[in-house]
Amino acid sequence: MSALGELAGFASSLRVRDLPPEIVAKAKTCLIDALFGNFLVSVDPRARAALRAVAADGAEPGATIVGTPHRAHPGDAAFVNAASTAATDRSDTHPATATHPGIMTVPPALALAEQRGRDGASLIVALVAGYETMCRLARAVIRPEIAAIFRPTALVGPTAAAVAAARVLDLPADRIVVAASLATQTASGFNEWAHAGTSEHPFHAAFAVRNAVTATLLAEHGVDSAPTVLDGASGLLAGFGSRANAAVLTRGLGRDWEMASIVHKPAPACFFVQAPCQLAQEIARRPGFDPRDIDRIEIRVTDTAARYPGCDNPGPITAHQGAIMSLQFSVASVLTAGRVVAESWRNYTDPAVNDLAGRSSVVVDGLLTAAYPARQGVRLRLSMRRGAAVEVAQEDFRSMSRDEVVARFLESATPNLGAPRAAATIACIDRLEHLADIRELTSLIRTS
Repeated sequence: MSALGELAGFASSLRVRDLPPEIVAKAKTCLIDALFGNFLVSVDPRARAALRAVAADGAEPGATIVGTPHRAHPGDAAFVNAASTAATDRSDTHPATATHPGIMTVPPALALAEQRGRDGASLIVALVAGYETMCRLARAVIRPEIAAIFRPTALVGPTAAAVAAARVLDLPADRIVVAASLATQTASGFNEWAHAGTSEHPFHAAFAVRNAVTATLLAEHGVDSAPTVLDGASGLLAGFGSRANAAVLTRGLGRDWEMASIVHKPAPACFFVQAPCQLAQEIARRPGFDPRDIDRIEIRVTDTAARYPGCDNPGPITAHQGAIMSLQFSVASVLTAGRVVAESWRNYTDPAVNDLAGRSSVVVDGLLTAAYPARQGVRLRLSMRRGAAVEVAQEDFRSMSRDEVVARFLESATPNLGAPRAAATIACIDRLEHLADIRELTSLIRTS
């Protein structure tokens, strides 16, 4: 059996009752995290453009474009929902591969579940199947030299999106194989945006999930596609020199849960700047600290972080996208503001921050690199004009807690839904496995 066949068999046989309680709970937290960004659809210009680009409110039974009063074909609803969540730059993350499974699995699974009136348990197992597929595929394929060119999320996400979409429709394993195989053949997404300072990366996820919905519907209608598209002689792994890693796709499947390692980002920026920002915030909160006393900053990170496009960029920063990727700018912005605050990355022309970023350097640390990907450590050294140098270290990124993820969702959703409906949404997700029809949830997250 092909690796994709094993993944599809796992997906088709998955039941909520067989999942560890902590994985069910994690799936719900990931759902909440994915939905929070959808309520910013009217704020981000890319999300607004995505909404304008689709045909909404047609005669066919549709799916909710979250945070709006509109419904659309499931592929189009997934397109907008993926774009708006990705545009927040706070998508949940698989630390070992810096991929973002939530933006790939939640939109297509939720859209098809709503259109077909599936129950909440179906959504849970679809998300788990999608996350497990994506994280394993990323482990097999993604290396720093690959990520320097191809966006990891866009490269491995289409396969996972189709597994989640096909599972929520309860397709048999052989049809899940076809859906995922077709979607895999749409894999794309380049990291040139990080060099150019442009902002198209949310559409990597948007195009992928729409393709996944189409691939799933094609599979449902009986087309075929190569089951060996992942591990075959001319498959995805072969294309990226990773065929020897095929065993990674299924090792520990159903026993070692990749979903358990998913983390939630507090800063609206690249995953690789998260731990440095947390450490910078710790320094900034020290009594008597004054960022004006800083002479130079040394940011010691893993080789992967230093080599990821856009991360080693002392500026001057000329666009928001450059700000969210730059280690130097991100650390300087937190030290200057005194805390992690979203507006810092939008105020990318701030002269004080750019001056400090220009006096900052990124250094590859061998010990941190050796500990990666198990840990995402960072070390900061601040040379001060007055007093002793400040040297601090953090051995790993600290994820937001579930309570913090919920609080962020409520902050985003309440202005759109009102406090009672926003709270009711969380309560509905808390009992997701008991919902007879997912439309009980989607009716709450659609505005009037």
